[in-house]
Amino acid sequence: IYHVQQCFEFRDVRPSAEAMRQALTLLVAAHPVFRTALIQVGETTVQAITPEDAFAFEFIEEDLRACTEVERDMRLRDHVIRDRGRAFPDEALLRFAWFRTADDMFVLVHSIHHAIDDGWGNQHFLGQLFQAYIRLRNGETPDVEPAGNVFREYVALQLELADSKEARSFWSSRRFHPCGIDTLQRHPGRTQNRYGSVMTIDASTTGRLRTLARRLGVSLKSVLLGAYLETIRSWSCVASPTVGVIVNGRSERLSDPLGSLGLFWNMLPFGHDEWIADHGQNVQAIQRGLLDMERHAAFPHDSIETLQGASGLFFATFNYLDFHNAASLPGDEGIELARVYGHDKFHYPLNHAFSVDRSNDAINVCVQYDDEYFDGRDVHALNVRLLDVLEKFSA
Repeated sequence: IYHVQQCFEFRDVRPSAEAMRQALTLLVAAHPVFRTALIQVGETTVQAITPEDAFAFEFIEEDLRACTEVERDMRLRDHVIRDRGRAFPDEALLRFAWFRTADDMFVLVHSIHHAIDDGWGNQHFLGQLFQAYIRLRNGETPDVEPAGNVFREYVALQLELADSKEARSFWSSRRFHPCGIDTLQRHPGRTQNRYGSVMTIDASTTGRLRTLARRLGVSLKSVLLGAYLETIRSWSCVASPTVGVIVNGRSERLSDPLGSLGLFWNMLPFGHDEWIADHGQNVQAIQRGLLDMERHAAFPHDSIETLQGASGLFFATFNYLDFHNAASLPGDEGIELARVYGHDKFHYPLNHAFSVDRSNDAINVCVQYDDEYFDGRDVHALNVRLLDVLEKFSA
């Protein structure tokens, strides 16, 4: 279940489920990526675009205004939990649910398979959705332009890199020390965790980490990745562990790298071999490694495993999010976003996503984990260790 789920609670003077349904229908028709189907051809799974007139997505509508506050919260919670555990049918990789919670409140639950969208593109989609919804709710006709299939260009770029002698030489020469699931103790019979946890690196610590990054001449991402690698290294007792790092694939070679929807990132193995006592020098070496990797960032993950002669190179993944294109609502339209919360599940036992919060200069860390390998106490201890390492870095 490769799942991204977001829940939006809106205060709205004129909530309209029908306007939301129409807005979603218009946008799904406009963006080919949302009409992606996964088709099995022999032993290979391929993506195909379903024609507009043959595509249908799920839209659940429920009015909870007659419920007590406790009943309403339980109904919403039950839906969110069930939705997180549902697989997507091959022919429709997204679904929505609308809950009317008060005369002037509604909740929209948006779920999408992560194979067809990324966080950056999702911001564009949500911005377009809110604009279209408001116009339809007001009895107006929204302007929705058909989108090009830029993701096809990205797939072509990946295929080009997969055949590149330079890229193949680069990835075959990397030294990875596998730190995969075989290094973990499995707990058979447990169900997959559906919540995870969120912790915050406060503004004071974040400010000191930024100061460290400027002094070292590196990015904040490199500082956080250095701390993450050191945490996994001490926790797993692997001298030079490999972790998965999500890298941006929105290359300038694409015709519309920043405005298109689709999955334009890649999960790549990353490790640091020569650990020394000076964490600053370690971070600078990690920065150089990231820059080297960027040149071949679209190289297919499975091709790397083939070149390395190994699978399951890591159990832990690192993601750094610092979006500058947050979706916004127009003013004076009687609608306000009251709350948003979400869930982002990957196919790895442990996942940490570091997200810069520009509203308070802090960093939120969303942690997802698999109950077959971890329990809450394991993850809590790991997170405490991570915060200790970050404090050491920022001291």
